[in-house]
Amino acid sequence: MVFVSSDKDEKQFAEYHGEMDFLALPFSDRGRKDALSKKYKVKGIPSLIVVGPDGEVVTADGRDGVTEDPTGAKFPWKPPSFSELFPSALIGKDGGDVAAASLDSKYLMIYFSAHWCGPCRGFTPELTKVSEA
Repeated sequence: MVFVSSDKDEKQFAEYHGEMDFLALPFSDRGRKDALSKKYKVKGIPSLIVVGPDGEVVTADGRDGVTEDPTGAKFPWKPPSFSELFPSALIGKDGGDVAAASLDSKYLMIYFSAHWCGPCRGFTPELTKVSEA
């Protein structure tokens, strides 16, 4: 565990870090703190990012992992893969089944929308133009 402080000053950092058993980024290294926050898209605190030995993000939802699995039994709280979540069949424009495997090796855009959503209704025609291009 590495603590990256968003405290206001060195005194607050030292006091708070003193309550932890974690390693810490030196408080004075604000540039690195900012770079890490940007890299991992930290929008608020507390935020817990789990990074693998290769430096790649395992999950950006470590906080939820701790909350839902307080004993850490499922650590590193790896989210399900795309293939585990994506269905094997989709519905085509004609209502028939389309094998998801037919999309292998293609880029996908997954569009979350609803008929009742005004901004969605305005955006869908624009998206249709892009998908037909």
